Amino acid sequence: MIGEKIKIRLKELGLTQKDFAVQLNISPSTLSGYITGYRTPDINTISQIASELKVKPSYLLDNEYTESLSSKEKKAIAKDLEELSYDDILNYIDKHLANLPEEKKDYVVKRVNEIYWSSKNIN
Repeated sequence: MIGEKIKIRLKELGLTQKDFAVQLNISPSTLSGYITGYRTPDINTISQIASELKVKPSYLLDNEYTESLSSKEKKAIAKDLEELSYDDILNYIDKHLANLPEEKKDYVVKRVNEIYWSSKNIN
């Protein structure tokens, strides 16, 4: 879920939701809606959020969201993923998600697999 990933990055960067909303030039209630899942940001907003959080848009996107993306949007995500090898992605997961229970880590790896390999089929 995009909201959970935003929360994680905000915590990692030491930002409050209010401060981040100001950076994005959106209301705190709009950002709260993205974080809780009540609202879904459009692809341009996802790109802006990713930029401010210093991550690639593909990091924020989960499988449910990517199913609704246009071919052009999927190609943009695939381009982001081209810069990473599959091993780089798995090493990142191992390093940064080490404290997750094994079943949650397995879930993340499964979703990353889906996104990574589906992006390779787009090219």
